[in-house]
Amino acid sequence: MSLQENAPSLAVVGVTGAVGQEFLSVLSDRDFPYRSIKMLASKRSAGKQLSFQDRNYTIEELTAESFDGIDIALFSAGGSISKQFGPVAVEKGAVVVDNSSAFRMNEGIPLVIPEVNPEAMEGIKVGMGKGALIANPNCSTIICLMAATPLHRHAKVQRMVVSTYQAASGAGAAAMEELELQTREVLEGKPPTCKIFKQQYAFNLFSHNAPVLSNGYNEEEMKLVKETQKIWNDMNVQVTATCIRVPVMRAHAESVNLQFEKPLDEDTAKDILKKASGVVVIDDRASNHFPTPLGCQTKMMLQLVESAEMCLKKGIMVADLFVYIDYRITWMGKTIQVYGFPSSVTANEVKSFLEMHTGEGTIFAIKIRETKNGGPRKYAIVQFMTVRDAEYILSLTNERLWFGTSYIKARPMDLDIVPKPRTFLHSMEHITLHFGSQLSKEKFCVLWKGTDVLVNFGSGMRKLHFYLSHHHVEYKLDLSYENIWQIELYRPRGQFVKYLVIQLYGAPRIFEKDIRPSWNVYENPLFNFFKDVPDDQWIRTTDFTPSCLIGHSAALCLELPSSLRVPNFQENFAYYKETEGNFVLQTGSAFSRNLDLVPIVGPPSGFDLPYEILFQVNLLVQNGCLPGPALDANFYKLVDPSRMNIVCIEHALEKLFHLKECCYEPSRWLNEQYRKYLMSKNHPKSPSISLDAGLVYVRRVQITPCKVYFCGPEVNVSNRVLRHYQKDLNNFLRVSFVDEELDKIHSTDLSPRASSENEDRRTAIYKRILSTLQNGIVIDKKKFEFLAFSSSQLRENSCWMFASRYGLTAADIREWMGNFRQIRNVAKYAARLGQSFGSSTETLSVSRDEIEIIPDIEIGRAELHIRSLMELGKYLPNLLGGWP
Repeated sequence: MSLQENAPSLAVVGVTGAVGQEFLSVLSDRDFPYRSIKMLASKRSAGKQLSFQDRNYTIEELTAESFDGIDIALFSAGGSISKQFGPVAVEKGAVVVDNSSAFRMNEGIPLVIPEVNPEAMEGIKVGMGKGALIANPNCSTIICLMAATPLHRHAKVQRMVVSTYQAASGAGAAAMEELELQTREVLEGKPPTCKIFKQQYAFNLFSHNAPVLSNGYNEEEMKLVKETQKIWNDMNVQVTATCIRVPVMRAHAESVNLQFEKPLDEDTAKDILKKASGVVVIDDRASNHFPTPLGCQTKMMLQLVESAEMCLKKGIMVADLFVYIDYRITWMGKTIQVYGFPSSVTANEVKSFLEMHTGEGTIFAIKIRETKNGGPRKYAIVQFMTVRDAEYILSLTNERLWFGTSYIKARPMDLDIVPKPRTFLHSMEHITLHFGSQLSKEKFCVLWKGTDVLVNFGSGMRKLHFYLSHHHVEYKLDLSYENIWQIELYRPRGQFVKYLVIQLYGAPRIFEKDIRPSWNVYENPLFNFFKDVPDDQWIRTTDFTPSCLIGHSAALCLELPSSLRVPNFQENFAYYKETEGNFVLQTGSAFSRNLDLVPIVGPPSGFDLPYEILFQVNLLVQNGCLPGPALDANFYKLVDPSRMNIVCIEHALEKLFHLKECCYEPSRWLNEQYRKYLMSKNHPKSPSISLDAGLVYVRRVQITPCKVYFCGPEVNVSNRVLRHYQKDLNNFLRVSFVDEELDKIHSTDLSPRASSENEDRRTAIYKRILSTLQNGIVIDKKKFEFLAFSSSQLRENSCWMFASRYGLTAADIREWMGNFRQIRNVAKYAARLGQSFGSSTETLSVSRDEIEIIPDIEIGRAELHIRSLMELGKYLPNLLGGWP
């Protein structure tokens, strides 16, 4: 997790270059906290999109104004750019870390390797408005001094001889591409292409391609000499270097010979190096196991290899200790392979064992696997939360780490188990989550609550994630920002809790953790652990609470300790506010008349409300305009046309829909509205308007995995069926099956691809849709049953339903549409029915006395004549416009 409210703001200069991309990788791998980040590059790259940590950024052109409000600026665009814009950024209060050679040897500018001389940055504070410039040494210097400095501080280095073996990556991506191209060309007998190095690189080595100076050293070699003297603050230390370019893709190597002023034995040197920051000592002489450049290409860590014995040479005045060291820079990641476990080990046992050393919650994922030869030992692939923890376990295994009676070894892995772990802006644990409805500004009606809930906030993903357990089943609730209406934080005085109330447009998506088969080692939870369960192990499901209480709810309330810091919602939500005052939780119960499709409300016994009014009341409840628990008998009296003019009722309900806030006292509000209507000279008019020919009012119902929404009546183009049954328009209903954000439901939500112990491969969402199609929808006294669907509705997961009345049923309508009994194919049968529901406009009515029935087959004496459609046209010249 990198985004934090109180963290510094960053700018990366030269973000499109190879080093700029490495900057981003290191920021991500090191979990560097930041409040915001600017991606800066040349005018040529400005406007392009760049993805970083699941967020999209627009690359901006580098200008003098780019550093307004920036706390830390990372420069990797070359010396000339650093000289031009580095001082500008400093003047605007930014701490500049420059990767070029522009300022390395300038007096007063610290040359810093954080693991070596962090004290050089003393006095530099980020975010204080006082800028500073920090220079980054050359890569060969960093590699050398990370290993040599700890020994230098103990015994003082008198003389250092360095030989570097530098890979193509040090010269950039173009050099790596040229090495690959040259290798192919030489093997094919072709002359090598030499653009970057001006000579053959493949199967060759040569002195570093930096310019040669008058003293015989090249620039790369002199950088190591001068930078070492500056960092050690010792101009008398003798340093000589030879830099060689070798045909290796990645990972530099160096051999260092150190002569000390004081004696230093081998064991002491090893202990010093093992404790050094960023250094791992690998000295497996028995099996001749030492790193190679090929194996040192994961993520940022110095790996040091002691490959020759220490030799103590006695002199007249002092004892000189010579150390021969090979070490390579390793781009080390968070994942390592730990091997040597007994065959009975489980993922949880490995997790507990390793976290005894790194701390609880430091492991992200574990996979337990058997060796290829099927031996008695198993190995574990372990991905840590940070690189530092992976480094630490590696160092412990080099010192002999034991798991019971088993000797454990480890090595870095090139790939992570989860390549890009999901990052969260904020997390809260052990939270109580209440679902329900707000009854007033100070009162919340709780329908269901979950305890010990984990809440993760992610701004880039624009979702809130809730993790909880119910009846020993794990669930995840994903609430998208689009389904959030407003957020309000209540801080009651004198209480040790506060309440975060989230008003909803729609329900969260609900996922159930899949039970994986125990026979599959790749999925068995005994051998696999994930801190953040992979997406393919979450299966979509419906409301799991009794009486579908999540679907009843128009809001959710997080009960938080008063001391807990909450995210800054103001940055992401325009409708966020904080309130101090009383706030009460009150226990409520289900109020829906339907047990499965919720919420559908209705009046108590003794009321006979028109279908149109009841439909509108449900629409208001489902859209959060009215709190369902607040609808009592008095409310239903006020919407009863036998007591009040129906035009006034319709007008008032329409006005309720457009209120900016939920109406917590609907009965009082309706009484006030009716009083205004009675006192007004201009009585309200019905919100319905007369329609042109060919248009009709149709009501629509949207069914999600958790809720149901009534819509309309909406104006639709008529079709053949609606024109024929004009008197029954209120008995027709368009039904759509959609996701919680009213998006289309996908096939994977109905039948997931992942394997499971559950043989039924259909999800609860599939069963909900099937049940609705089979059982219909009950709205008060009307029961709507499946009728048919058009071809466009099929694509949209929609259909038509009809509420049967005396003398007319859905089956009767299908019979009127045509006799298709001979069609045995379900798809063809549905397509034939659907043709009658295609939107159409009636052009001409033909009465029965204008119809002549003619045979389509005529049998003459000598021939069988079949009339074609073209020939039939001659009987209708006026209708077809003279078509022959």
